[in-house]
Amino acid sequence: MEDEDNDPLFDEAFEKAIQQMPPAFHSTHHNSWQITQKKLKALNRRKRRNRALRYVALITASIMIGSFLFGTPAKTKAFSPIYQSIVELPGQMFSFFFGNQDKSDKGAKTIPPEERDTSHDKSNNESSIHPLPGLESHTISVMEAEVNNKLAFTPPSFPQLPEGYQLSRIDISVQPNDAKSNEVLYVFKNDEEKLLRVNLQQLESGSVVGSLASAASSTVESISLQRGKGYLTSMPNETKKLEFMLANLYIHIVGNLSKADLIAFAESMNQK
Repeated sequence: MEDEDNDPLFDEAFEKAIQQMPPAFHSTHHNSWQITQKKLKALNRRKRRNRALRYVALITASIMIGSFLFGTPAKTKAFSPIYQSIVELPGQMFSFFFGNQDKSDKGAKTIPPEERDTSHDKSNNESSIHPLPGLESHTISVMEAEVNNKLAFTPPSFPQLPEGYQLSRIDISVQPNDAKSNEVLYVFKNDEEKLLRVNLQQLESGSVVGSLASAASSTVESISLQRGKGYLTSMPNETKKLEFMLANLYIHIVGNLSKADLIAFAESMNQK
């Protein structure tokens, strides 16, 4: 049989095959792309919304810090200039404020809120050094015996470290004018290379520090300590953060400890 005789048969068979194909086959790729487009648009909308809420939270936190510093405190005989507070902000965020509202010094030294919450990210594990506005500082590591000569305050001691932890290093913020520092970071480490960071910061008159925590990914609770109240943030990776005031000293502890061990460590700190 010649090729010319086969052509009509091939055409007829091909036409029948096309007619028997399910309609969905022709639109599969088109429908898949439409579904993908919808998912991408929804994801972008969520990202824009979360970014906007985060900005709102930061702006709100800044306004509240300003109100703490420049607002008129209630006139009571027992008024204490040292305060701490927790506020729920838009976007499932919590903001913590710690400050010294005594305005005897000229001008207020405001430190903006910071966002940090994961355990293995260095910026989230340790409370970073906060230089005062207009001053550039750098961080140096010192020996334990040198600490008191470098600080403007006497740091508390740590007589009861969690099991297996030892002092790894001490970092101090050094100001360009050679003034003694108001902040020190102690880093402890165990055999499993897990870190426990303790940031101590003396709050001068009219100064305030703030931090943020995500309510969506963390659990925040107010706890009672022997010397006052503290705020405990528990993160999904078992890292916990405890923040509290000891007189005019802001204390920020971050580590991979149980709630009980973290509180016991905080309670054991002795102010000299």
